[in-house]
Amino acid sequence: MTFNRYICIFLLFELFIVLSCGKFKDQAETTSPEYHLISQEIVGLNSNELSKQELKETSYQLLAELETKGRDTLFRELYLSLFDKIDDREHKTLKRQLIDRALLVAEATRDSMALGTFNLELSQFYWNTNSPDSTFLKANEAFRIFTDLGATYEAGRGAYTLAAAQFAASDYLQAEQTAVLALELFENSSSPEKNRRIISAYNLLGSIATALNAYDRAIEYRKTALEYFDSDEQSGRAYYGLLNNLSNTQIEAGSYEEALRTLEKLVKNLQLRSDNPHLYAIVLLNRARANFSLGNLEDVESNYLEALQIREELGETRNLPRSNYFLAEYYWDQRDTARAREHLQEGKRIALETEELDGLFRTFSSCRCW
Repeated sequence: MTFNRYICIFLLFELFIVLSCGKFKDQAETTSPEYHLISQEIVGLNSNELSKQELKETSYQLLAELETKGRDTLFRELYLSLFDKIDDREHKTLKRQLIDRALLVAEATRDSMALGTFNLELSQFYWNTNSPDSTFLKANEAFRIFTDLGATYEAGRGAYTLAAAQFAASDYLQAEQTAVLALELFENSSSPEKNRRIISAYNLLGSIATALNAYDRAIEYRKTALEYFDSDEQSGRAYYGLLNNLSNTQIEAGSYEEALRTLEKLVKNLQLRSDNPHLYAIVLLNRARANFSLGNLEDVESNYLEALQIREELGETRNLPRSNYFLAEYYWDQRDTARAREHLQEGKRIALETEELDGLFRTFSSCRCW
């Protein structure tokens, strides 16, 4: 069972919300010359301009400098800034080695806050590298440490990651309980980032409820999440990502007209096609699905074809089977069996090549192409 099938449901939005919070502030919050010097070195680190060996040497040099700075909170943030500069997949071994070394230093200095922080960082590393079991173990360790410390916001982040891992393992009931706990911790925290995390928690709860076929509850969760956006944030990527998630749940619930009203807010955004073509393709796909289900066929073919073209241009191979199967369904409905078979065979070919067999089964099950 591929881990990607779970990520696609809600991680699109989660990337916008959680990762956009950033781990590094360009303006130093301290007058310490040492902090300023190291922070600027990390800001200037560009993995694309260095060989793997140069990146490794530079990263370890910066890590060694940080290890001499004690247990200061701001310097701990610099560790995270350094980790953030190392891509989880392209430099997987180096990233893991750096986090492991930071954990060893935290253990040696008995710095519990650092232990929790770096265990949580390692859990996110495992999440990004498709290791749900390891994600769960490290997130659970981080949650335990933060809970013992009374660090409410950080414990909420641990609980949230735990819930995501449980969701990925299809343990939906336990995931829902853990996500509710994460939500409560975020609500009771005083972090300036609490609203962003609350949005993420409600969105995850929406994904869990959708998996449980509790569509009314899922829709309510996502509508509640939208209420936490400030007015100046209601034209951003995160807001649009959540609107799309809401429309997807409405489609799953059979509320096609309501889904179209939600999607209209996205379609009207003329910049979305160029600013975020990945999301725009999903919007087109959902719009076509809703219209097709209602029998409004005028734009269905063009929307499906444009979504397919965008995904091909972006090289999103794993998403191509789904686009092809929906086109096959449309052409089958129009009694154009030649084109229906063409897209069905193409979708099957790509799914087999990319080993997206879960996606192959799900789409065969949902398409009315036979």
